[in-house]
Amino acid sequence: MEIEKILKEQYSLLRRRNCKHNAQILYNIAKIKSEYGVQNFHQPLYLDIKKFLKNYIISADNEDFGYDNTIFNRIMKIVNLSSPKEKLSLLHTIRRYYLMNGYEINEVKRELNKQKIMVAKENKKYLRWTLLRVGSSLSGLLCGYLVYAVIVLIALLPAPFDFMELFHIELKNYSSYPLLNYPLNAITLLTGNCEIAPKITPINEIGVLIYSFGILLFYILIVNFLFKKIEDFISIHL
Repeated sequence: MEIEKILKEQYSLLRRRNCKHNAQILYNIAKIKSEYGVQNFHQPLYLDIKKFLKNYIISADNEDFGYDNTIFNRIMKIVNLSSPKEKLSLLHTIRRYYLMNGYEINEVKRELNKQKIMVAKENKKYLRWTLLRVGSSLSGLLCGYLVYAVIVLIALLPAPFDFMELFHIELKNYSSYPLLNYPLNAITLLTGNCEIAPKITPINEIGVLIYSFGILLFYILIVNFLFKKIEDFISIHL
């Protein structure tokens, strides 16, 4: 095939110690393979992209290009040609090279978090997907707590029938308007301060299980967020 002939010629142009030259050749190879659906010719496309990353970042550093958005954008054009799982691995590689060269990694971290979330969703790992969404940023944590607060608010509402009652709840009187008093009690419950929060006592086995799960979920949100921050810190400084 004509495409295979072109690719063979491109591979033959690779040189041992010319990173800038090799980066351009590997860029061409990756684009051709992706466009014509010959990802496994000679070697997997993933390996071509990985070699491109090494050569391109080294050449940028050697020629004192420094870090800028143009470099990252060009890198991502090639990385996006790979599968989601391979893309995740390649982003880890980019982060490692960036740290070695002293480049800013905030953009890489954002892409890495987005890709982790995408891979978890595609693999139907919904618990991991949720933890990643909540733990990836402060806004994610706040959204997680907003959902948690809504669940707590629903739990504080009176049961429509006696047989559905799971808790004995002593609400604090913060407002004469019930529609306002329930959200205020839910907010104070999230603070963990017993003096200002309503008193909740489970009255049966199901109530105990739900109450325990709610407390556990509260701490999981915090620990997951802290763990992600510690993980990011370690990846940068070690």
